[in-house]
Amino acid sequence: MVTVETALAVPVLALVALLAASLPALVGARIGCADAAREVALALARGEDETVVARLATTVAPGAGVQATRVDDLVRVEVAREVPLGPWHLASVTVRGGAAAVVEP
Repeated sequence: MVTVETALAVPVLALVALLAASLPALVGARIGCADAAREVALALARGEDETVVARLATTVAPGAGVQATRVDDLVRVEVAREVPLGPWHLASVTVRGGAAAVVEP
């Protein structure tokens, strides 16, 4: 009976340890995406050039995809990035961050 319980508990504990080890990477990526979205939204609101904005986004959040939309006087930016889970990259999670800024005259 103890052998069966141990055989069932070990994989569950390994999965919990894998998720716990991935948590700092997920939190860091989420903060990076939010920072990149804020910086890009502010740059677009100021009227910066598109190439400068693209370089800014890749500097703040490497490997992230940026989507910017402008509706009237509001610029909305969403930054998304794939973050691998665990040291063997068995799965990945998409982390997103968003921001908005009012276009300056």
